[in-house]
Amino acid sequence: MITRLPAGSIGLGALLARSSRFEVFSATFDRQPAVAKRVSVHSPLRDGPEKLLQREYRVLAGLKHPAIPKPYGIWQDAAGGQYLVVERRPGRTLREIIAAGLLRRGGAGAREWDETTRDIVLQLGSALAYLHDNGVLHNDIKPANVLVHADNGRIVVSLIDFEASGPSDAGTPTYAAPERQAPSQPVDERADVYSFAVLVFELLTGVCPFTANLADESRAEKKAWPASAISAPSRLTAPMDFLDLLRNSVDAPLWPALRRALDPAPSLRPAGIRSWLQQLDPALALPSQSDGPGPVMAVVLVALATAALVLPVQDSMVLRSQLGRSSLEVCAPALERLARAVCKRFHRGDPHCETRMRKLAAPVECSNRVQQLQTCLNKR
Repeated sequence: MITRLPAGSIGLGALLARSSRFEVFSATFDRQPAVAKRVSVHSPLRDGPEKLLQREYRVLAGLKHPAIPKPYGIWQDAAGGQYLVVERRPGRTLREIIAAGLLRRGGAGAREWDETTRDIVLQLGSALAYLHDNGVLHNDIKPANVLVHADNGRIVVSLIDFEASGPSDAGTPTYAAPERQAPSQPVDERADVYSFAVLVFELLTGVCPFTANLADESRAEKKAWPASAISAPSRLTAPMDFLDLLRNSVDAPLWPALRRALDPAPSLRPAGIRSWLQQLDPALALPSQSDGPGPVMAVVLVALATAALVLPVQDSMVLRSQLGRSSLEVCAPALERLARAVCKRFHRGDPHCETRMRKLAAPVECSNRVQQLQTCLNKR
């Protein structure tokens, strides 16, 4: 049943975010902070605005977990516009935190867990396992959809934006599992495992393992593949070959579990979030499936704005200065030099290493790649 909010119950504030599909506004409901989301008039989504918002409301209304915001209902403004109104959670997105280098080992040079990163992964994993226990896929796990804040010395994580939880083509290519882009392929919990692993890789290293141009290239190739390709790893080796070049940026004990979760073939990934977290780190083991979310998982944080959260030592002043310059003419030569150095040091016997690396010399996220390859070379 859909909760309809009275006409005068919502105070609509400033625009907070806009995408090609939705617009999100600050709001108040019953004197509590909220967000109000409406479908953009230019949205490419095929379903009607009310249907889309109602679907997301129904998903949220059936969930009760400390990391998942509570939905208030559907509201209509004076002009007839439909809004989904949801509890507003405090904090910054993981995208902002990673970009600002606020995690102790959340930037270039990160190769092992710190308590803050482990706690974020544990809380997020708990929320995803709860979703899957209740038959819900998130389908758009990425740093921009995770909020983090400090509450009385604890880190609190919130998972937001459930618009892709229904039967939809939505999702973010850089984080989406290959089967999300393959026509008529079944999608299950292993698609969320894949996206979660991309996010964890980014938390550990400060950079995403795949760039938008690689995701686009991979998706274009999949259009011509038969349905059987998704279960045939040999047809999907290109992304994994590239990942192998970056294995030196992640602590050795974590790499095997990350690589399994990022396998393009769903059949070769862990079956669910619980089993993958156990493989990644036994300290991340979650309770068995239950009807409730279990206790709030939290760990004491020294202070969110203190020396515990600093830019990595390896992110040198020279590198930061270089990354701060937007010109591709500055970035591309550095990227080419680093690519050659990585091949020479770690893949001397691989005749195809430099060929694959040359694909990275593109305008999209060039500075991201410079930072990532520098991480490989900084391996102790």
